[in-house]
Amino acid sequence: MLIPAAMSAEFYKLAMRYVDLGLSVFPLPCGSKVPARGFRWTEFRERRAEAANLLEWFGGDQQPNIAIVTGDISGGLVVRDFDEERAYDRWRDSHRDVAETLPTVRTARGFHVYARGQAARTKTYDDGELRAGGSYVLAPSSLHPSGVVYTWTHLPGDIPAVDLCAAGLCNTEAQEAQKPTQFCASVLHASEAVRLAVRRCIPPGPNNRHKCLFRLARELKAVPEVAGLQAAALETVLKEWHCLSLPYIGTKDFATSWLEFCVAWERVRYPAGVSPVADAWEAAVAAGAPPEVASWDNPQLGLLAALCRELQRLQGDRPFYLDASTAGNLVGVDRTIAWRWLRGLASAGILELVRSGSRGRANEYRYLMPVE
Repeated sequence: MLIPAAMSAEFYKLAMRYVDLGLSVFPLPCGSKVPARGFRWTEFRERRAEAANLLEWFGGDQQPNIAIVTGDISGGLVVRDFDEERAYDRWRDSHRDVAETLPTVRTARGFHVYARGQAARTKTYDDGELRAGGSYVLAPSSLHPSGVVYTWTHLPGDIPAVDLCAAGLCNTEAQEAQKPTQFCASVLHASEAVRLAVRRCIPPGPNNRHKCLFRLARELKAVPEVAGLQAAALETVLKEWHCLSLPYIGTKDFATSWLEFCVAWERVRYPAGVSPVADAWEAAVAAGAPPEVASWDNPQLGLLAALCRELQRLQGDRPFYLDASTAGNLVGVDRTIAWRWLRGLASAGILELVRSGSRGRANEYRYLMPVE
């Protein structure tokens, strides 16, 4: 640990260090990833805290956690979140020169790598996320809800600007190396964006076909030239995906994958790179717990209910999707606890479980209380 979790004075010095690095910071309760009720953290996406704020937050007897905001307010900060140590090791081994220059944090599950680069929003990968666009991360020497203290493994004097893709932070080379890079003649006429979408969605091995087909539908929905087409117009693209995926999938016939893609194309409501959960989470944190749970003595459970309310607001009359892992990561609890809470909210008449997910998919819920 390069900077120990020590007395509150050390937290103040640490916060000042982050500010000197050009970062926007704000406090979180000790042991939490969720802002205190009523604290409007989103304003620090637009302005940096003043010295008086830092002294008030970090200069007292308490030891709050420290959050760092990504995006323009922090000089274009992005944070590559590797959920697993093995994923980080693969990236580091293939990008040693850049890895030695970038600030790196050991987290509860893996590593955070800090850099400055061009990224408009958070992107989700199989091995983690690229945090960007005004989202925030827990900073050293904060205490994760699991009891793990975030620590620097490498903290240079600045945060370098890099080409994110060249540095392997958009997607690790280890992930890309598993996927074919040559395309058959069937889609050579397609745009580079379509071809890249196909390449990103080649399954890494058996039992990933269904998930990768849904991901392919989301990736293609993010390409303007094909987003408005009917599924039938994309059969050639799907045949290309099938051709490249054959070495890695167990179900070999094209017809099964084609029909599953058609269903996925109809069901996708949000293109890749657009996260309704992230938008709903920001609104939930800003608004606080709904009236029907405001008196409960568990603020994390209140925020989960608020998240469900905001997801319902975004969906209108339609049910919304939410999985326990995502919910748990946001409110700072284990996925099993989040699953139990969601089930409890349904039993309490606050949620309706519309459809249980299968094959790892999220459940569909409807929020039954007023959302206005």
